[in-house]
Amino acid sequence: GGPAPAGGLHLGSPERSVTSVRFDPGGLLLAAGTSSGHVALYDVRSSRPVCLKDHKYGLPVHSIKFHQGKCVSADAKIIKIWDHAGAVDASGEPPTFASIQPPADVNGLCAFPDSGLLFAPLEAERLGAYFIPALGPAPKWCHFVDSLTEEMEAAPAAAVYDDYKF
Repeated sequence: GGPAPAGGLHLGSPERSVTSVRFDPGGLLLAAGTSSGHVALYDVRSSRPVCLKDHKYGLPVHSIKFHQGKCVSADAKIIKIWDHAGAVDASGEPPTFASIQPPADVNGLCAFPDSGLLFAPLEAERLGAYFIPALGPAPKWCHFVDSLTEEMEAAPAAAVYDDYKF
């Protein structure tokens, strides 16, 4: 015989179809991106989602990665990096760690292992490259990025009202 069907996942709405899936490295969590712009996170031992992340654009989620202890998901307009460890904010969603809104539509997502470096193929001439130091160090082949971020941290930024007289 062929493969046995697994239990169905409850996405909470008949309008939501699954557009992407990804297992976490431990194999117990499954993230399912939907056509309505949500990512449902499941413990594989249950058919009900542990949490639901809304991308807020209503566009299909086409890419999901588990990277550096976070879930990274993308639709055509935004890349969301979020905590999937179980905590939820006031709206009942897992908290957003960072959001990236590229200047052009996002076609995919690639995370460089053990680093804070993300790449996104865009509907543009250039590849989107994003470094988030809080996610991890720069890869050895682009160590200069770490020094740039250290210089930015060391340089005092002028506040909007520094020279303003009240």
